[in-house]
Amino acid sequence: MPRSVARVLRRVPSRFALLLFAAFALLPFAWMLTASLEPSSALYRNSASLIPHPFTIQNYLDVLQPNSANSNDFVRQFVNSIIVASATVVLALAVAVPAAYGFSRFQFPARRSILYVILVQSIFPLVNFLIPLYILMQD
Repeated sequence: MPRSVARVLRRVPSRFALLLFAAFALLPFAWMLTASLEPSSALYRNSASLIPHPFTIQNYLDVLQPNSANSNDFVRQFVNSIIVASATVVLALAVAVPAAYGFSRFQFPARRSILYVILVQSIFPLVNFLIPLYILMQD
């Protein structure tokens, strides 16, 4: 067997596993899209399908209309989220880029220790400790 064919055959199992993983990861998004393109009453039926029946975009129209009962001013809240996310990214970059430059270019005492602290903080973000802290402070 030529080398190129053997190389391709060797990659088939890993590619198949990646394809299964991708399908498994994308299935909830497909289900969410299907559910959003069906009327609300269709969500409670017993048969499940990835093809919306009956097809409607009324759910999207209801959310985007500013005075609709279902909208809760979605557009304003979406714009607010974009503003907050953009500001967060800008501030994080304003702090992280100079710090990364300093850590990469300069040698100073405790440099390695500080980098390990940053690594551990990244591995265990503060959000992981919110529920235990809440339980501790509840009493």
